[in-house]
Amino acid sequence: MRLVEIRRVSTEEQAKDDRSGLDRQAAENRRTAERVGAALVEPPIVITDVCRENFIDTPEWTTIRSLIADPNVHIVVDMQDRIVGALEGLPILIECKRTKTLIYHSQGVTDPTTFAGQVLATFTALAAGNELHTIRHRAQGGKEAKRRDGIFASADISLRQEAQSRSRGCAHSRNGARPAHRRSSGRRRSAAPRFEWSHNRRPV
Repeated sequence: MRLVEIRRVSTEEQAKDDRSGLDRQAAENRRTAERVGAALVEPPIVITDVCRENFIDTPEWTTIRSLIADPNVHIVVDMQDRIVGALEGLPILIECKRTKTLIYHSQGVTDPTTFAGQVLATFTALAAGNELHTIRHRAQGGKEAKRRDGIFASADISLRQEAQSRSRGCAHSRNGARPAHRRSSGRRRSAAPRFEWSHNRRPV
């Protein structure tokens, strides 16, 4: 038996991440192959900057389909949702079922030809898809909050950019001018109460 090794990350930054980066995935896949006594197909399938829901549209998936047409070739990934992580990935399960391809991963093995394997894979895909939707929803909410404040609605915002902007804003304030995103919107703010103190008088 041989295993097609698949490594995938959604961004270039994740490729270097110790928790889910390409090196960690490679080590996990090797351990799985050794555990089941299988050889890895060379070279591995490495995909960067592609999210789970778009995996099926990559040319690498076409290569994988041609490899798993061999009944002695199966798939190995570090986690099952690495390739089937949303409803868009269900055609991958259908293809694996058609070719009787097993999906090996660190938690065990998924057999798409069985009812239990289909249920588990579908549930995993739905859970991963919901997680992706939640992340995008929160990110969009954060950008909308910044847009309302007039600062950095772009997804390319970085902490350094924001810090530099705040530094420039402070410099403008010291020079007597307020930054654009803090200029008055036309509404007057109520003046803060003033207190005058003397030795024998109460504040007024």
